[in-house]
Amino acid sequence: MNRILIITAFLILFFKVNAQEPNDCINAVTVCGNGTFSSNATGSGNDFEVNACGGFENNSLWLEVNIVQAGTLGFDLIPNDPDILVDYDFWVFGPNVNCNTLGNPIRCATTNPDQAGLPNNHTGINGSTTLTQTGPGANGNGYVFWLNVNVGESYYIVIDRPSGDGGFDLQWTGTATQGTGAFPAPPEANQIDDVVQCSSTPDIGVFDLNSLSSSINSDPGNTVDYYASLADAVDDINELPGIYANTSNPQTIYAKVKSSVTDCYSLIDFDLVVSPLPDASLTVANNAICEGEDAVFTITGTPNVTVNYNIDGGATQQVVLDAAGEATITETPTTDITLNIENAQVLASDGTIVCSQSSAETETVTVTSVTVPTIINNSPICEGEDGEIQLSGDANATITYTIDGGANQTLNLDAAGNFNLTLTALTATTVVDFISVTSAAAPNCVLPINSTETITVNPLPTVIDPNPLLACNDGTNPNSASFDLDAQSAAISNNVPNVTVTYYETQLESETG
Repeated sequence: MNRILIITAFLILFFKVNAQEPNDCINAVTVCGNGTFSSNATGSGNDFEVNACGGFENNSLWLEVNIVQAGTLGFDLIPNDPDILVDYDFWVFGPNVNCNTLGNPIRCATTNPDQAGLPNNHTGINGSTTLTQTGPGANGNGYVFWLNVNVGESYYIVIDRPSGDGGFDLQWTGTATQGTGAFPAPPEANQIDDVVQCSSTPDIGVFDLNSLSSSINSDPGNTVDYYASLADAVDDINELPGIYANTSNPQTIYAKVKSSVTDCYSLIDFDLVVSPLPDASLTVANNAICEGEDAVFTITGTPNVTVNYNIDGGATQQVVLDAAGEATITETPTTDITLNIENAQVLASDGTIVCSQSSAETETVTVTSVTVPTIINNSPICEGEDGEIQLSGDANATITYTIDGGANQTLNLDAAGNFNLTLTALTATTVVDFISVTSAAAPNCVLPINSTETITVNPLPTVIDPNPLLACNDGTNPNSASFDLDAQSAAISNNVPNVTVTYYETQLESETG
């Protein structure tokens, strides 16, 4: 395994999961930053390079530390499994040695915690002892004395697990780790959003990886390379070309920012996502509705795309299709309405347009309104006369009504929107309830009327035949006398109040008034 930087939680997780393979001095892992180091190496690499302090390589991992700040340097090695039978050893070589001439270790710890009766299985380097070697077996307590390090020095640390299973955490200590830290800082790697590309070829797109580098790290002293797997990124193999066609959709890509001065680097990952060219189609639940009802438009197309539309040519509005490629727009218009799709767009996370495709989809909904008719009656009338109700409203509309609470009846207004309802020879007061009006054209909208028209029928007055009026002629004018007709009115009307009696010389004149 090649060198790797451990600085973020992501990279710590990386070593817990991926640093399983042992290595040799030649490909020691360079330590950068002050982060906790984790590993679970199994095996001893290709070469057995350590045989000192009563121990040798079993399941070993080589680390290289390059000092950029002087001071004391140590660590606590804490196995993940607290079982006292889990035993870790280590050796430190340096300063400034190479793998071919390591020499003797300057620190080593091969104490077996179980044999030594220790309270835990921790080991490491600190300032609480002056020993430079502890072990083997029951000897010592697992800890040796600080390293006093200077700027520019380098050391190799070999960590081995002779017994037990499981990984470990290595926590750096000492004055050299304070402030900016003992080890070179890794270059910064800015996390970027997933990169989306539109393509007419399903799931295959061409991505310009080189164009991403300045966003990940803009320092000209660093390099940014891309890999298809985390293992390739760690091992610096199979680097991807700057113009790259993805092999899966989505595809996770690893960007490696490496310092040109040190072997430290940082890793980020992001996805290459291929979107089909966006499209959108439009349907409407009903092209004809009644006023007050909803016009429900449905846009279907490419999932998760943004669709721009307008209503009646007005301002552009947006809606995002869901994962199933659908969105619903509901309006409650009072007049005819037209929805027009302008285009469908794939947008990046920052809102920039990745690709766009125009559309001429349109749907119009006709809104039918119903007018409450005007109603006039000729109440009151006399007994035996016809009741007349005049209705005026929408042409050819159908009106539902009842007479005196009877069964529903209907009438149709004419082409001019008029109808005269005649109730012949009424003998009693009559109530007509107008229930609703229905438009003649589809969708035959119904509007409640809830209007009551009462035609009051007044009974005819009772007439009592009067006694003959007699008068004597004074002889001056034969066959002529004066008569007081009004004196007979009370008798004729049977003294019923509010009845007027009028007199005529002939029956024809009385009938015509």
